[in-house]
Parts: sequence; C-alpha cells; structure tokens
Amino acid sequence: AMAVDSKGNIFTATRLGVRKCGPDGQAVSLEDPTAAPPLNGVKHIWADRDDNLLIADASNHLIRKFVVAQKKLITLAGTGTKGAAGVPGPALQAQLGEPHGVTAHPRTGDIYIADSRNHRVLRIKATE
Repeated sequence: AMAVDSKGNIFTATRLGVRKCGPDGQAVSLEDPTAAPPLNGVKHIWADRDDNLLIADASNHLIRKFVVAQKKLITLAGTGTKGAAGVPGPALQAQLGEPHGVTAHPRTGDIYIADSRNHRVLRIKATE
C-alpha cells in the first residue's frame, strides 16, 4: 500500500510506522517504537488533509493514524478483535473485519472505512 501527500512525499507502511520518500528521492523511516500492536497486513494508506496517514491495518482489524510530525501511530477505530459488534457506537468500541480501505472527506474530514469482511462502510465523524 502507498499514499502520496500534498507535498509529493510517497509513503509505504512498515511494522512501526511508515517509510517516506521525498520528491528529491531521499528516503527515511518514520517509526513509533511504542506502537502497539505493530502494523500487520496493511491494505490501504490515505494521506488526509493535514498530511497525516490513515491506515487500514487489516490483520489487526484496526484503523490507524500515523501523525507524521510526531512520528506517532494511534488507533482510530476497532478493538483489535475480528467481529461486527459495537456499531453504532464509539469508533474504538466497534469491531472490524479486516478493513481493506480508509479515506477522508476532503471538506468535512469525516473518515470512511471499508469494513471488508462485514460488507459495510462505516463513517467516523470528524467531530468524534
């Protein structure tokens, strides 16, 4: 999986964060050594309007956000257990089934999740 931000940087996933390749061709690893659990089975990466990265962490059944400036990997949605429970409800209490896609609305910032095994699309409002 790859994403391109507004500055032309290309990102790919690593276990603890991302690898960034700038427009000048220089590559650097940006990792969060405290990331738990490590990324596993990443299916999709999306650069949001703030140039942070939304990550569909399929094998962990999570949606993650990598805050580039802070080199911090946080969980936005999912419990880490495969399932379909917790919807509707808070994003961190929703079980996901191998999410294969994640994107953000460019105007509202709402996040949309392709919850693949559950055959549904979920929305996290930007105000949550």
